[in-house]
Amino acid sequence: MGEMEFRFNLLIWSVINVFWSASFILMINLIYANVNSIAGWDKTQATVLVIIQNIFVGIIWFFVIPSLRDLSHKIRKGELDFILTKPVDASFVLSVHKQEFDSYVRVVTLIVALCLYLARNSFSISPLSIVAFAVAFVSGLVIIYSLFFLLTTTNFWFIGIFNFDHLFMNAMDIATFPSQMFSGATKLIFVYLIPTLFIATLPTQILLGQISPVAALIPVAVAVVFYYLSQKFWNFALRHYSSASS
Repeated sequence: MGEMEFRFNLLIWSVINVFWSASFILMINLIYANVNSIAGWDKTQATVLVIIQNIFVGIIWFFVIPSLRDLSHKIRKGELDFILTKPVDASFVLSVHKQEFDSYVRVVTLIVALCLYLARNSFSISPLSIVAFAVAFVSGLVIIYSLFFLLTTTNFWFIGIFNFDHLFMNAMDIATFPSQMFSGATKLIFVYLIPTLFIATLPTQILLGQISPVAALIPVAVAVVFYYLSQKFWNFALRHYSSASS
C-alpha cells in the first residue's frame, strides 16, 4: 500500500511539475504575442532560455534542495554528529542524501523538449557550442549550489531559520528573463548578488552562438571561487559546531 501511494504521489507531482514548466513557456508566448524582440531576444530564443532555466531549477530541486533544507533538522536532532563521524566528506553527504524524484521526471521531459524544439526551429549549433554550453551550465549549478550551501550553513548559528528555500527558488525564477532586461538596482540584485546570469542567460547565449564559447570560462572561474568560499565557511562552521556540542 505504501509503495502504491508513493507511486501515485510521484505521478501527481511529476504531472504538476511538467505543467508548471509548461506555464512558463505559455507565458513567453503571451509576452511575445505583440512584440518581435525583447532586449535583443526573439520568441524562439526566449523559449530556449525558459526551457534551460526550468531544467536548471529541476536539477536543483532534485539534488540540492531536499538535502540542504534538512540540515537544520539534523542539527536540532543531533543527527549531524553521526554523519561527521563517518569517513566521508560530510558536506557532500549532506548535499545528496535526499532527492525528489518528481523533479527527475521534470528534468528528463524538459531535456527531450529542448532537443525537439532546437531541431524543429533549425538552430545552427556547433559541437563546440554544445560542449561550452555544458561547461557553463554545470558551472552555474556549482555556483548556485555553493551559494545555497553557504546560506544553509548559517543554521549552525541560527537553528530553524532554513525556511527561505522557496524564497531563494522564487528569486531564481527571475532567470526565465534575459539578464539584458535588467538595469540599475534590479540588475545589481538579480544578475550579480543573486547570479541569475549563470543560470540560463549565459549558457543559452553560448548554445545559440550569440556569444563566443570562450565565455564559458567566466562561470567556471566564478564557480571555483563560490565553491571555495562555501567550503571554507563550512569548515569554519564545523569548528563552531564542535565547540558548541562539546
